[in-house]
Amino acid sequence: MEIDHARTIGGSQVALLRALARRTAANAHHIGLYSAFAVIAAIVFGTLSVHPF
Repeated sequence: MEIDHARTIGGSQVALLRALARRTAANAHHIGLYSAFAVIAAIVFGTLSVHPF
């Protein structure tokens, strides 16, 4: 038998958990975005340092 945890804790705690989940998701998106820029920058600087001719 499963317990509905949203009903066992207070409404303010549910709102707090939802806000925390949104903030965590936003932080994950920022990390992904900055990581993508870092990879692109590494590729650009890496190709600039190679002299094919």
